[in-house]
Amino acid sequence: MGDPLLIILEGLLVGFAVAAPVGPVAVVSIERTLAHGLKAGLAVGLGAAAADTILGALAGFGLTVVADLIEENQAVIRFVGGIVLIVLGIVLILSRAKTKRRDITAADLFHAFTSAFVITISNPITIFAFLAIFAGLGFTEAAATTAQASFLVAGIFLGACLWWLSLSAAISLFRDRVSDRTVAVLKGGAGYLILGFGIYALVSAAF
Repeated sequence: MGDPLLIILEGLLVGFAVAAPVGPVAVVSIERTLAHGLKAGLAVGLGAAAADTILGALAGFGLTVVADLIEENQAVIRFVGGIVLIVLGIVLILSRAKTKRRDITAADLFHAFTSAFVITISNPITIFAFLAIFAGLGFTEAAATTAQASFLVAGIFLGACLWWLSLSAAISLFRDRVSDRTVAVLKGGAGYLILGFGIYALVSAAF
């Protein structure tokens, strides 16, 4: 793993693969894109990508102390993440009747970014996924330099951004074909789905 371009490419693939599975952030991204357009979906994606990059950096730079701390407190982290998801789900459900597509504001973008960041960073499984993938690639703390870890983390950010850009762009193509009523129904469905994710997180934290 000496070639910087190869390391960045591997990081890009890792970032894309970790971001791609459908979860609560993907649901939020789709809902925000339909309701407010491409910028809103990208704001959600950037929030998730920023969180993925931080977790990838913790794994890539071999910060085992932090990883151990996350592992020891993952029940608490899952609990906090579950509460965030439940609150977000309830907000979406209660606000679905008032859904009306409009231009995005700076406050909306900030809220979309921060909510996705909190949801992603509060999932302790992500850092262990990075650790497992890096080990499979032969990228270990003993074998990697600081420069190599930096290239890998940069690739992770690019890969995550590529996934969220692809998803938001694809959904935005259908935005004009979807009525406000349909968006409201989808928003309610997204709310119940995210609420389910939150309840699952709380149950997993308890057991």
